[in-house]
Amino acid sequence: MRNTTFIYALVDLHDERRDYHVRYIGKADDVAARWRRHCSIEGNPNTHKNRWIRKVQLREIDPFPFPFVIEECEQDVWQERERYWIAWYRRAGHKLTNATVGGDGVIGLSTEGEERRRAGVKAAWMRPGFREKVSAANKAKHEDAEWVAMRRQEQWDTSAWKEMSSKHFKQVWNDPVARERMLTYIRSDEGRRIASEGASRAWQDPKYVERQRELRADPEWMKMCIERMTERVQSPEVREKLKAAWRDPEYRERLSARRAEMWKDPDYREKMSTIRKQGWDNPEERARRVAGLKKAAAQRSPEERSASARRGAAKMTPEKKAERCRKAWITRRVNAAKCAAETATP
Repeated sequence: MRNTTFIYALVDLHDERRDYHVRYIGKADDVAARWRRHCSIEGNPNTHKNRWIRKVQLREIDPFPFPFVIEECEQDVWQERERYWIAWYRRAGHKLTNATVGGDGVIGLSTEGEERRRAGVKAAWMRPGFREKVSAANKAKHEDAEWVAMRRQEQWDTSAWKEMSSKHFKQVWNDPVARERMLTYIRSDEGRRIASEGASRAWQDPKYVERQRELRADPEWMKMCIERMTERVQSPEVREKLKAAWRDPEYRERLSARRAEMWKDPDYREKMSTIRKQGWDNPEERARRVAGLKKAAAQRSPEERSASARRGAAKMTPEKKAERCRKAWITRRVNAAKCAAETATP
């Protein structure tokens, strides 16, 4: 990855107000590729910049904005340099179409401007057919091998982009208001429905399924996932939330109904049975499970243990009861034979 990037400008060479008119300041590692995306009206077509580009494209003379490089700077200071040049050209009287003061993300908007932006986004998503249109456009882009290769080369495979994305999401998540808003939507019926539909679509993609299989076949990846999950579940905050949820009768009833519905599927029962048998055959896993069962039993009162045993017995079919009694009888006979042999040994 290169250590420098470019601050560039889009210029209108035929503006009636002056000989040249700088209308946009941006940053790009490949200015030519970024200029082509500008000319293709990438993103929202109704932004100030895209409306200006469409207006320029309708002219008969030079129907494209002219790009030129203002400066080449280091990767770690480009936000500062972009903000500097945006402020400089605005002071010089150029009517820039930049929506912000520059740098990462949408920053520099006033409170009123931010509210207008949010209202506009919400209104757009509520319009019939808008989501389908955006989804179709995004799918068409991702089906274009040339576009995907270009994006991977410029963005997806760069550590700088990954670091920037991680930093942005951490900032959003650390904002209590934003985090609560995201969690509220995720827990809503609509949020769960959209997440479920997205997961279903992903698992219908053979490439996604193959990738997931490769990850699950990687012992290091599985170990990392288990460690993260264990660490999260063992945190006091999460444990308290799980206990509070389990004390809710409606939650227990809903979870029980869901598990019962899943166990009606023969394939699911066979899969879970195989997984549990494999785990039980592993001495370390078996010891961990036995320790967990003993700990749970020790925390219950005699009345709770009796009630649990009665519930389990009530759910058993006559065939299962007979099989359990037969196994218990065999176990008792074997133990009795061992004791007799040990006693008879001189």
